[in-house]
Amino acid sequence: MTDKEKLDAVRTEVQNYIYAARKAHTNITEGNFAHLLSFIDSLQEEPVSEELEEAAFDYAEACKCDGGEKLLCVEHFKAGAKWKAEQFEKERLKHCDALTKEQAQIESDFVVDFIKKNNRTPTFIDAIEYGVKLKLKDGK
Repeated sequence: MTDKEKLDAVRTEVQNYIYAARKAHTNITEGNFAHLLSFIDSLQEEPVSEELEEAAFDYAEACKCDGGEKLLCVEHFKAGAKWKAEQFEKERLKHCDALTKEQAQIESDFVVDFIKKNNRTPTFIDAIEYGVKLKLKDGK
């Protein structure tokens, strides 16, 4: 199963959950999961960036690789970049799994509301400003 097929399967499961929740007359809507669906869409396989391609060839040149050896070096370079991204995502997911229900709800509320209002993924400064507003609202 390709990464795209896996993501499509996850998307289908989320949509099935939303449908089942609606059928059970809960107040869950697709909007509650907009951030998750947006995140799934962002994970679709992207072509290798031109910068990465250029860096890979520059590295192969610096290593004095020629011909097939150069192409192999480029592929290894790109594989290393992909591995690093996968490790980053694995750590991010491990952290998400460790959130309490309350923390997960705060994060979900923030992301869903932010995307609805701004039609973009929030940045770190957006999250910081949201936290400051919560603190001021609570008077702490």
